[in-house]
Amino acid sequence: MRRALVIAAGGAAFVLLATANSGGYRYGVSDQAYYQPAIVHALEPATFPRDRALLATQSRFLISDQAVAGLVAMSGGDIERVFLIVYVVGLLGLFGAALAFSRAMRFTPLTTAVLMLLLTFRHRIARTGANSLEGYLHMRTLAFAVGVAALAAIAS
Repeated sequence: MRRALVIAAGGAAFVLLATANSGGYRYGVSDQAYYQPAIVHALEPATFPRDRALLATQSRFLISDQAVAGLVAMSGGDIERVFLIVYVVGLLGLFGAALAFSRAMRFTPLTTAVLMLLLTFRHRIARTGANSLEGYLHMRTLAFAVGVAALAAIAS
């Protein structure tokens, strides 16, 4: 029970630090200029009649906008809340994956804490203007978590 509380507190601290270090949660900014309209268009195909070609070109390679649109539809249409929940779940997924990696590598508690702290900082992805961690919903954060989970699986 005590261990579960420590992990839950660590996860909450991780989410708070990651959000603070990325400039705070900002709904509807940056890459949301595409994702939000794509999700709204997936929910209501009549929207954005002039942008359909652009949305279709990028959306055909992604399943994320359809998946998030499904979550929005299940939640009753509250897109802002779904974006926030998926953002937090992505960060908690990264925390869990990093914890699994830390255990697989047999890190000490101090080393694990340092790893978690370092993961809360935005990391610029080489030769791009993108970061591995953003202050808004982005599938890159989920991909980062999946990558760390894969490393954990390989290390165990």
